[in-house]
Amino acid sequence: MQWILNNFSRASKAFGLTISIKKTELVHQSIRDHPSTVAPNVYVDGKALKTVSLLHLSWFHCVIEQPRRIVEVNVYKTVVLTTLLYGAESWTLYRKHFNQLDAFHMQCLRIISKTDELLTKCDISGIEAILIKIQLRWPGHLSRVSDIRITKQLLFDQFPTRKSIGRPVLRFKDKLKDNLKRCNILFSSWENKASECKIWYQSCFSSDQKFEQNRLQYRDQLHESMEANWQNTAPYLSLWFCGMMQSRPCHPLKKTHSNRSTSTQAN
Repeated sequence: MQWILNNFSRASKAFGLTISIKKTELVHQSIRDHPSTVAPNVYVDGKALKTVSLLHLSWFHCVIEQPRRIVEVNVYKTVVLTTLLYGAESWTLYRKHFNQLDAFHMQCLRIISKTDELLTKCDISGIEAILIKIQLRWPGHLSRVSDIRITKQLLFDQFPTRKSIGRPVLRFKDKLKDNLKRCNILFSSWENKASECKIWYQSCFSSDQKFEQNRLQYRDQLHESMEANWQNTAPYLSLWFCGMMQSRPCHPLKKTHSNRSTSTQAN
């Protein structure tokens, strides 16, 4: 650990950056068979880093004792999700991209939780709800900046190009309309809401929660309807399968063998 921090500090100085000693803490996890293991002392520029236990993390300037699963989920949100969704504010995703991201999201949560109903137990939204919240906060920020900003022109303007054959390419404007429609926000009045940062943030947060609740409710209804359909059709399928087994024809090889035996006896 000391060697890694020395190299990281040297690389930071090469780029003109410094490591904040107050904001950097060393997370120590004791060995299972030796719970009284002393945490190592790690120094950065001659100053020792503060050591905290794995289950006592500094969160919003207060020390909170949390279960292991909640700690792992918070680390996953802070490190993995922010890296995975870096720049997601301007993404225009198709359904296949949502499925790929959701598969990775659920795989990571299965590693953490190892149980069913992962989203409810881990107290986290699905990847589509997280992306919708991110992609709604970004245009709200851009609506409050000047029209001469390059980021605003790139996202909301359209370059004069020839129309391609087939389905048009998905634009950020189209994706914004779709997200607003899913969250029950009128497209004609969203800029008025976005003019106030606090109101827009609360609106995005509440819309994200409603979208996730509706998605989970639709999933449960779909599972219940599938189970009901299976219970109704299972007796008929079993009768059909039994009828097919009783009326199935003889094997062609057996027919050929019997024909050969009768022809041999006739000769």
